[in-house]
Amino acid sequence: MKNLSKILFLCGIIVFMAFSCEEDKKGGECDYKVISGKAIIISISNAPSTSNNCPNDPQEIKFNFTPDNLENINNYLFPNWKDTCNFITIHDGKNPSKNWTERNNIHINDEFLCYRNEIIQRTCTPVVFEFPDLDLDPEDYCE
Repeated sequence: MKNLSKILFLCGIIVFMAFSCEEDKKGGECDYKVISGKAIIISISNAPSTSNNCPNDPQEIKFNFTPDNLENINNYLFPNWKDTCNFITIHDGKNPSKNWTERNNIHINDEFLCYRNEIIQRTCTPVVFEFPDLDLDPEDYCE
């Protein structure tokens, strides 16, 4: 019975943290250290069917991040979180549709303004890449 109580307690904490992160992501409850830089698109391909995808022709968009000041790499709070082979996702982490990719004029070797945001307060995703010039939460997010 003690083990069941412990398991239920841990499950409750996990559920609470999951919902807290979703609220934090939207409401800005978490504080991040912002590192400006650029993202270079390294590949665009059809997303695997097992991924979190938009339903219509989902695309997997990979990018590499480079900070404006290369000295910042030595001061990363999460140095094991790689700047290479990351993915552009929209809305709740979905791979965007081909239509979204085309509408945003995204091609291999394109460069975009990008911020590497590293958590410094509260509980959210430790590192989030932000693209201020792309609408990552469009109204009709998968269209």
